Order: sequence, then C-alpha cells, then structure tokens
Amino acid sequence: MNKKPTQLPTAALITSLIRLTLGPLFIVYGWSKLSRLNDTVDMLRSGFADTWLPLGLVTAVAYLIPFWEALVGLSLLLGLYYRWGLVATGVLLSVLTFGLAVQGDYELISRNLIYLIFVFFGLNYSGDCHWSLDRALSRTRPEASKN
Repeated sequence: MNKKPTQLPTAALITSLIRLTLGPLFIVYGWSKLSRLNDTVDMLRSGFADTWLPLGLVTAVAYLIPFWEALVGLSLLLGLYYRWGLVATGVLLSVLTFGLAVQGDYELISRNLIYLIFVFFGLNYSGDCHWSLDRALSRTRPEASKN
C-alpha cells in the first residue's frame, strides 16, 4: 500500500510566503519609525511643507503611520485577524501612495504598488491561511467564524 505524500496546497504556500515577507517588513518599518517618532513626524512634516495638504492632517497621519505599520505587520506575521490585517495594509499603502503622489515621488509609488499586488494575492487566498493564529483559534473555538 503506497501512499502519496501529502502535498500542501499552493494557496497555503502563497499565503505563508506573503505573511513571512510582508509581516516582518512592516514590523521593521513601524518599529524604526516608533523608535524615533519625533524625528519621523518632523521629517514627514517638512516633506509635505510645500504641498497643498494641511500640516495638521500630515502631523496626525505621521503619528499614526508607525503604529499602523507595526500592527499590520504583527497581524500578517502571526496570522491573527489575517484578512482584516490585509485590508488594513491595503488602506495603509493607499494612504502612503497618495502622499507620495502629492509629493511627486513616483519612484516610491511603484514600490507601494508592488506591495499592493502582494496584498491582493493575500486577500484572494486568505481562506487558506495555514499555520496561523486565526486557524489555531478557530480549532479551539468551533463557534469562531471563518475568514
């Protein structure tokens, strides 16, 4: 009796690679900004000083972004609220891309759009999020809803 080895579905591999790529990336982005928060805010304020965006809005978003990046990074890496983490990552990238467009930094816009492609793939395969806290918690709590 020859059994075929169990093969992991491609979708599970894609989801895992997206989590292991984007999660740590956003954790590092957020942590590096949080560790020098005032410098980050000052840099962003000066970067938008000559644009039409209100400085109060820029300041508020500048304080929010590091926390947002760190939280979505943790969500992705751990697979906790994975689908919502991807949605929050997509919104974050949209906000950042809008800011880059206002600044006229078209080179960095292309980087953010590449990240967005990964987010879209992650959302497409989010139901196949193996090795995640979402999956572990849904096994211990049968009443938990699926993504």
